[in-house]
Amino acid sequence: MHRILLKGDVLSPEGILYNHFLFCENGVIEEISSKYPRAKKKAKFFDTKKFFILPGFIDLHLHGDPILSAKYFSRFGTTVFLSTLPSIRKDSLIKRINAIKNLSLENKLPSRILGIHLEGPYINRKMAGAQNKRFIKEIDLKEVKLLIKKSEGLIRIVSLAPELDNSSALIRLLVKNNIVPAFAHTDATLKQSIRAINQGMIFSTHTFNRMGILHHRAPGVLGAVLSDDRVFCEIILDGLHINPVLFKILLRCKGVDKIILSTDSIRFEDSIRASQKRDLARCGVYRLENGEIAGSNLTMIEAITNAIKYGNLSLKDAVSLATINPARLLGIDNKKGSLETGKDADMVIADKDLNVVMTICEGRITYMRNDK
Repeated sequence: MHRILLKGDVLSPEGILYNHFLFCENGVIEEISSKYPRAKKKAKFFDTKKFFILPGFIDLHLHGDPILSAKYFSRFGTTVFLSTLPSIRKDSLIKRINAIKNLSLENKLPSRILGIHLEGPYINRKMAGAQNKRFIKEIDLKEVKLLIKKSEGLIRIVSLAPELDNSSALIRLLVKNNIVPAFAHTDATLKQSIRAINQGMIFSTHTFNRMGILHHRAPGVLGAVLSDDRVFCEIILDGLHINPVLFKILLRCKGVDKIILSTDSIRFEDSIRASQKRDLARCGVYRLENGEIAGSNLTMIEAITNAIKYGNLSLKDAVSLATINPARLLGIDNKKGSLETGKDADMVIADKDLNVVMTICEGRITYMRNDK
């Protein structure tokens, strides 16, 4: 029986509850109160009155070794993530799906692997970016059905280009299987994009990056996702992938309820060469040989800090972009995404400068700063 009792400034859906107690037992939040909870003598108590108690962060876009990712990003508040797979060979894809499937059953990893995000291979070759063009392909519905079967329900998002042949059939197949279809690496027209949204494509992967230009007479995919209230827009807010002004524009178009922060981190991606990883550590982004940006070294707490800085957001609104918003997209907001009784005890303890002090994943302390 695991019991944890915290005292600090709790970020609830209503706002910050100053100097409150939060009690969790067996991985579930049982009580949030201004008074000391009764019969909690056997709980491990942490007096975090100088700190914020935040919901655990949900990263929908995290590449590379899932074990290393779970360990590393837990230090920066990630409690749930989707292991993201790019366009690779079919046999390699199935092998990695099977490996992630086995790891998702692990309840001892510092962060929970909630599922898989397939970023490809059904994308536009002209918008490939860092994706390997050799493995980008036309839509194969038979192959998709096989991947869904192999994943046993773990595929949660499939990013694709809706201008490809058979995209409508693919979107319908994904929606039928409770998988989120997402715009990515696409140069779709406005008409093609609106059609896809009407069919259930309600997510935009790394919005602005590897998408057609927003032209005043041909607004394209960006015109569609920015103007339709049904669409959630993911953004890589490292200050490098997009100009911060575009984040302000995105806020005005979508509001805080439809924006999702992610890292698109490739820190532990095996295909990245050592020289490129040094560049990643030094500059914060991975670049192709032609200088184009192709991946980040971002953490979720950095993205939240940047949202406050670039968008002049409150702590509550900035954190929502990394917690309740992705939870709502995936339909898991009844269990994750906010600090409420009955929900999973996924929490981040951060100081007033938003440095992570402690991470708790489903009631387990998975990271604690040495000086705590």
